[in-house]
Amino acid sequence: MDVACPVIFSQLAGGGLQATITALDWKLLSQLWSTVSQFGVTSEPTKQMLDYIWGTQVLLPADSTASLQPATAGSLGMDVASSVAVTLMTTQPEKVPTGIKGPIIIDGQPMGALLLGRSLAAMMGLFVLPGVRDADFTGEICVMVYTPFPPIQIEKGQRIAQLVPLEQMTKSLPPRQSQLRGERGFGSTGGLTLLTMNLNDRNGL
Repeated sequence: MDVACPVIFSQLAGGGLQATITALDWKLLSQLWSTVSQFGVTSEPTKQMLDYIWGTQVLLPADSTASLQPATAGSLGMDVASSVAVTLMTTQPEKVPTGIKGPIIIDGQPMGALLLGRSLAAMMGLFVLPGVRDADFTGEICVMVYTPFPPIQIEKGQRIAQLVPLEQMTKSLPPRQSQLRGERGFGSTGGLTLLTMNLNDRNGL
């Protein structure tokens, strides 16, 4: 089998570049070249092929919706976009994928984060249920959303939430579980307990 060995340069947290040599099937590289020639280097088909072969780290932040980048130098959070088009037909909460996988790395350190809504999305009738993304979570970050005014359309690439990074302050405390959270998300550390009451047992108002 004929192979090509492209060199990918990635930015190191402390500065400088790291070179990675990857053995790649020549047919796959030829297909990538054909896609670039046909659709352009910044086209969606090219982005999908680059993501499939090497991952989104070879794309510029502006070329990928699945990237985290503060809007301004003073931004506390980083906007998160939907990776698919979704139509909310009811008022029930729905989970929207973002294409972003944890953990969030800042200055070489894994960080936790608060997942919050964006004020503009709320003004348009889309509300985000706040959540916590732990520093040892390696799965895809999803956003729980709902609307009291269905139907509402969420376009692919539309920024619907924001992640506010948090340093882990519990490192010195012993955990209840020895294994890391990994890709396990909702309800992974225990079930939810809900208190219920029979309405017939309630005193009349």
